[in-house]
Amino acid sequence: MWLTVVFNLFDSNADKLWIHRDKRYLPFPMGSGNKLQIITGFGIPVDLKDDDVTFGLIMKTNYELPTNSAHFTRPEEAFGISGDKQLTRWTFYDIVRNALDRLSFDGQNCLLKSICQAAFTAFEYNGLFGEILQILFVPSTTSNDNRRRDGELSEYEKAEMVGREAADDRKCDEIFQNCSLSLMDLITTLETDVLENIVLKIV
Repeated sequence: MWLTVVFNLFDSNADKLWIHRDKRYLPFPMGSGNKLQIITGFGIPVDLKDDDVTFGLIMKTNYELPTNSAHFTRPEEAFGISGDKQLTRWTFYDIVRNALDRLSFDGQNCLLKSICQAAFTAFEYNGLFGEILQILFVPSTTSNDNRRRDGELSEYEKAEMVGREAADDRKCDEIFQNCSLSLMDLITTLETDVLENIVLKIV
């Protein structure tokens, strides 16, 4: 009799244990960060006489992790970017221009000079890095023409044409004289005097 009662109690508890089960999550629960972050960068030592300075660039990207099953069934709604939030070429140019302005350079002229030099420079033999530079600094690589006014070319496209038609690399320097900085030189070749100029302006 006693064994029967114990068995019945154990059996009823076992049913409850089988019925109860902790929730399993395919997406990531809210509040756990919900973000995958990738950070990369590089540093270049600057050859100065009295100081040790490193000129560096850090790039950080964030990827949102799924928090709802709809992210898997309707990814275009979960991860789609509306047109007004896309990072376009012109937004990138605005960021570069404003950054150069904060460093006391003529941001617009330096950007146009960089576009001119990029159009003159051949990136065919620079691999993936060269292709990225060409995409970023050569406006004609995209079909977006929202910077044209009344059918006329924008300043960026005019700067590209100057670079393509230039006989040598001094043409861009002659036209955009208000800019003493060359982004192409900073990116493709390390020139100490240019970097010293940047450091002095920052300090």
